[in-house]
Formats: sequence, structure tokens, C-alpha cells
Amino acid sequence: MNLRINMKWIGFLAVAAVFSGASAQPTAIGKLTLYQRLGKIHAIAAVVDDFVDRMGQDRELKNLPAMKEAVRNNHIAGLKYLITEQLCEASGGPQVYTGRSMFEVHKDMIISEKQWKAAGEDLRASLDKFKVPAEEQQEVFAIIQSTKRDIVIKGNRPHLVRATKMKAVGSSESPSLYVRLGQLHPIAALIDDFVNTLLKDPVILSNPKTIEGASHITVPGLKFLIIEQVCEAAGGPQRYTGRTMVEAHKDLGISDKEWSAGGADLIKTMNKFKIAKQEQDELLVIVGSLKPQIVKGG
Repeated sequence: MNLRINMKWIGFLAVAAVFSGASAQPTAIGKLTLYQRLGKIHAIAAVVDDFVDRMGQDRELKNLPAMKEAVRNNHIAGLKYLITEQLCEASGGPQVYTGRSMFEVHKDMIISEKQWKAAGEDLRASLDKFKVPAEEQQEVFAIIQSTKRDIVIKGNRPHLVRATKMKAVGSSESPSLYVRLGQLHPIAALIDDFVNTLLKDPVILSNPKTIEGASHITVPGLKFLIIEQVCEAAGGPQRYTGRTMVEAHKDLGISDKEWSAGGADLIKTMNKFKIAKQEQDELLVIVGSLKPQIVKGG
């Protein structure tokens, strides 16, 4: 049986289980945030991953210039990251949205009511796929609806003349690694490809504890957390919200051989994306600093 397919379905079943059990204890709902009831980062990231893929295939949306540009510029992974980050924050999670305002992002897209409804139908299909309960779906849609006036064209929208403050991520004199890597979208594309490569690596998949560990997380959630971590370490505005490296890897028994294989996969991916040697070296130093916390006896 194909291990890549196994990993995908392990992730799907894990998300479905998280969502379908989210409201299993009605007496506790009032004490939990929507973020917690949705299943936290791994479940939310999986739904967003599916939702963005659906929009990319939707006949009402796939031909939007912005969608075509996102595909052409390899920005889909970054788009998934930003929507996940935004939904996590809005639902009460520890993440903080680091992108532009909804008005700033959509002001030149000329999004119609018909396209807004198509995107809503895609989101509903993704929530249904992962068995998100009706109450939580309603709350998610309330969050989405609150952004509509900044996204959908109605008249001239004179009330939407506003400025967006962005965090500084580096100066022209000494740009951070985050800036030199191209900021969020190139980093997200890099990590997306790296994780895909990692999860096909026979050395990584030879560890049964890794396969077992995958049943407790989702691939989209893993990608989100690595993007978040790399961006912060490289000097970006993102802040890592996951577990410590020790906590995340303590039961996986990662060997030196697996660590080296993962490093080789990362170098392969950086070469594919034509990352300059200086930036490669800096990124490898960041990753190398984590080895004692990840490798058994490291």
C-alpha cells in the first residue's frame, strides 16, 4: 500500500475524529473557545487546506486574476497559511494574523456577490467533509460574514478608504533573513514542498513511531507550524504557537540517520527554489540549533 496515501488518510481520519467529537460533551461547550471546539490548529489548518483547494477548482473563482496570479507565483501555500492564521485568531486561538487588512487585499479584485456565495459554498463543503458540527459551522460563518463589507464590491465603497499598519520586518541597511527569503509567500512555498518531500522519504517513513505520531496531527497543521516557526526565527512578524521541540518529538525516537535525511530533503528543496548559499547556510544554522531538542541523544 502506498505510504503517501496512507499519510493523507491518516490525517483525514484524525481531523474527522477531532471535529466529530468536538461537541461530544455539551456541558463543557460554554467553557471552550470556538478554536478549541474546532480542534485547534491541526483541524483548522486541514479544513482551510481543503477549502482553498476547492476555490482553486471552482468555476466561479478559478479564473479570477488574483487566483491565477496566486497559482502562477506559487502563493497558494502562503494563502492557506494566512487564512488559517486569521481564522485561528478570530476563533480564540493563540495565533495573531500578520497579513494585510481584508480591504487592502481585496480592493482591486472586484469580488462580486456571486463569487462571495461560491466561496461560501466551498467553505460549507469543506466543513461538511470534516464533519464540523452545525453550531461551530454557524460561528465560523459569522466570522466570515463580518469581513464581507471589506471584500465584496457594492457601489463605490467610500467608507473603505483606510490605511493598514504593517509591522516592520527589516531595514534597507540590514534586511533580515525573512526579508531576504522573500517574506511569507516564498517561505510558505518552500516549507510546503519540503514537508511533501519529507513525508515521501523512505528513511523518515521507516520509523513506525513517526507513522503513529502522524495519526495525532494533520499535514496542513504541520506545515502551518513549521512556516510559523521558520518565519519567526528568520525575523518575520509571525510568532510560533506550537509545542516545544522537546515536547513534540520526545516519543518519536528520531535518529541521527533520520535527522540527516531530513536535512538532505531541506537542502534539496532549497536548491529547487534557488535559495542563495548565504541564506541556505543561515537557515541550516537555525534548523541545526534544534537538533539537541529533536534527536534522541542529540
